[in-house]
Amino acid sequence: MDHLPNTLTDALAALSAAQADVVALNALSAEHTALVATFDALKSRTVELSAALELANKNNLDLAAALDALKASEADASAKANAIVANLGVAPVAIHSEQVSATRSVSELWAEYNSLPIDARNAFYAQHKAALKLS
Repeated sequence: MDHLPNTLTDALAALSAAQADVVALNALSAEHTALVATFDALKSRTVELSAALELANKNNLDLAAALDALKASEADASAKANAIVANLGVAPVAIHSEQVSATRSVSELWAEYNSLPIDARNAFYAQHKAALKLS
């Protein structure tokens, strides 16, 4: 306020305006406090999630190392088996994992059959005729 009120009515109006400003400032202050609390909670959650991510990454590295060890062990076991078979005088035969297919259920076979284009269905049916006839 640049000047003093001239009358009591002007003074009461100025007081009422000042009280309204205080109420508005209190509301803004409460909103600010709530936002700061939310921000602090989010910062805390970020720290927790970062720690969990770090642990998951470490576990992932441990699992990758274990997988590498298993693959090395598999290769070693395969080499030992080949050596044993060779000692018996039998030539080893390579088994390729893509040649070994998992047994599929009849419903899986029909689903694959139905997803094929019309011209490929006959060949697929002929290949899986025994399993598909059982249904």
